[in-house]
Amino acid sequence: MSVTPLTPSEPAKPSGERRQVTVLFADMVGFTAISERLGEEGTYALIQPIYELMAAAVKEQGGRLAEENAS
Repeated sequence: MSVTPLTPSEPAKPSGERRQVTVLFADMVGFTAISERLGEEGTYALIQPIYELMAAAVKEQGGRLAEENAS
């Protein structure tokens, strides 16, 4: 079997649009141990109010949530 390397005829040109964004990452210390102890329903009950507060703060500042899995 032979492999032919890909050689583009011209360098790739960036496309799309440039935007300034702010990204919020949140982490809970000890989350794995807490979630194992609380189970699925307990973990959801714990993080849902926190999520709602964070989502409200983002929206209050004119932000959007890119991924909204919780309801």
